[in-house]
Amino acid sequence: MFDTHTIRTQLDDLSGIAFHSGQRLNDVAQKNAVTSSSRLMLLTALECALVDYNTDGKALLAKTREWLKYAIATEEKPRHYFPASTEAGRYEDLALCSWLLSNDHDHVSSCDAVRWQDISFAEDGIQKQDLINNLPMYFDAGAFERVIKLCESTLKVPASLSRITNEGAMCYVLAKSRLEESYSANEVDNALNRFLQKHIPRALNRGHYIDAARWMKIAFWNDRSPRLSAIETVKLCLKYLNTAGT
Repeated sequence: MFDTHTIRTQLDDLSGIAFHSGQRLNDVAQKNAVTSSSRLMLLTALECALVDYNTDGKALLAKTREWLKYAIATEEKPRHYFPASTEAGRYEDLALCSWLLSNDHDHVSSCDAVRWQDISFAEDGIQKQDLINNLPMYFDAGAFERVIKLCESTLKVPASLSRITNEGAMCYVLAKSRLEESYSANEVDNALNRFLQKHIPRALNRGHYIDAARWMKIAFWNDRSPRLSAIETVKLCLKYLNTAGT
């Protein structure tokens, strides 16, 4: 369960912020562990954001971005390497990290993530749950037509906006609303709110902070004007902790 006091205690421990801050790129690179270490640092940086450890969080984000760029440039093959999927994950993390640091959408990295994930699906086939997990990345990158095509070819699309049970169905509805007048704006807003009330508490309680952050970006930052900062946008997920569906 997500608990602010517990998170701060973990971050203050030697295995928390101090551990990640003390890691050296050359040492980690010798173990082909830059990719996996970058993901852990990004998760820790998001924890920092959620408990107002802003200075430490920004320092970890800057380090994460540097390490991700290194892993991409050197085409690192980590111990648990999945061709194309690993590359997609690195670009996905880089896009989120860049957004958190610059308050700008990283269109290039987002599109690269989609491109590599498409390669992975083409080479390895599309597994239903893997697709559901990746569709928010596609939507965030603006690949609305691709979201609709993937959903209609692989998933059971929602017959009713009151029956949205997973991320894939929500992305499908959002993509359809962008390209077609399938639903009213009020219907989509209500469906999204119901989805977030169930999904975000589960994501936070399970430590899926990247997932929670991306949904806050989709729901409250993309196409909004004026906008909160990226960090303040991520913090909006905390308001869902007292909702039903945990």
